[in-house]
Amino acid sequence: ADATPATVGDEIHGATVEQAMLALTQLGQVHGPMLNNPALAGATWINRESPVNQGLITALYTGYIDRYRDQIAPEHRYVCERLIESFDAHMAAENDSVRTRGLVHGDFRLDNM
Repeated sequence: ADATPATVGDEIHGATVEQAMLALTQLGQVHGPMLNNPALAGATWINRESPVNQGLITALYTGYIDRYRDQIAPEHRYVCERLIESFDAHMAAENDSVRTRGLVHGDFRLDNM
């Protein structure tokens, strides 16, 4: 009742185009003010090393591909393998200090809105 007349989204049924546009507009309202916000630069709870690295995704992908190899098109496996091969370099480029900084809602899905 604290967000009336809002309703919880449903990942199974999906969203209408209008609902998706509303959700993404609101997400922009959350993210926009945080882009390159200098107050975030000193926040240690935000500025920390990611626990995800090339070694971790290599191990995860190995188990995943062992299980689902026959269900994944070769061209899709190729994309995954290229990402894994370059993951640490990609993350280093993303962490370059000249990049735009902001916050990401890591749990933004229909049933969590």
